[in-house]
Amino acid sequence: MNRQPMQNGSQATSTSYSSLLRMMKSGIVVRSTHYEVEDPFFRQWIYQNIMQ
Repeated sequence: MNRQPMQNGSQATSTSYSSLLRMMKSGIVVRSTHYEVEDPFFRQWIYQNIMQ
């Protein structure tokens, strides 16, 4: 399974952006000077699962 779609361009930019907007609306992702996952535990879970 490919766990890094953003690094090899396998996901369309519009799909990535619409997903990002949905996550911002639900409070999962916040933006200040950059985009960031709000919950530190969820951020860690994402990082651990992407790196496997």
